[in-house]
Amino acid sequence: MAVRRFALVFGAVCVLIGLIGFALTGFGDFAASEGRIALNQAGNGLHLVSGLAGLYFGLAGRRATAAA
Repeated sequence: MAVRRFALVFGAVCVLIGLIGFALTGFGDFAASEGRIALNQAGNGLHLVSGLAGLYFGLAGRRATAAA
């Protein structure tokens, strides 16, 4: 139960960070840095993918245990 909750929280935070990053940097140059913090589309995409994976595995675990 704690691992699934961690995966859900981790996924939600990573998706949020990725979306905020895209809102700050836009969809321009893929690997350019933005401002003092190294924000770019590659990092934002990585946050979105890992966040979606966390959400998927957090939710998939619930379905798997409910069926058992």
